[in-house]
Amino acid sequence: MGSGDGALLRTLEGHEYGVNSVAWLPDGRLLAPGEQGWHGAGWGGGDGRCRAGRRERYEYGVNSVAWSPDGRLLASASDDGTVRVWEAGTGALLRTLEGHTAWVNSVAWSPDGRLLASASDDGTVRVWEAGTGGAAADAGGAHGLVNSVAWSPDGRLLASGSRDDTVRVWEAGTGRCCGRWRGTRPGE
Repeated sequence: MGSGDGALLRTLEGHEYGVNSVAWLPDGRLLAPGEQGWHGAGWGGGDGRCRAGRRERYEYGVNSVAWSPDGRLLASASDDGTVRVWEAGTGALLRTLEGHTAWVNSVAWSPDGRLLASASDDGTVRVWEAGTGGAAADAGGAHGLVNSVAWSPDGRLLASGSRDDTVRVWEAGTGRCCGRWRGTRPGE
């Protein structure tokens, strides 16, 4: 049975709550879940066995997880309005990024690993210095609850998807919006 035939290869069990997000380690060896009551467990990609073990229980839901490009760090976006950066090998919390005023729904590393972007229900997209946790840019502007954020391959632009049916593109360094697309709902 090959991976291209659509057959289920493995079910990873042991989560106590719903899983909101998953992210592969860049080399494909490990899969990290973002779940309600996240413990920091990591699952082996090849055999599905728990690798990182369960860490300290986290009382808020994790909506998104993302590995740094080098695979040494894991970022999580949480219901408590924070982004947290964890050391992947030990599960140690390295820093907490605060500034959002509502749930953080998505987190993404820049291609070079220097920056983190986060999207929140507070209607903002924020860019953080990954090494220090300092704010690098704020693409604020109330444009609805922001569900997702993604970097362009060259790291100069960010795209965000919002519940107001828009996709916006931002200059990562300045936070200036340089494009907006609005979808149409059926019947509109």
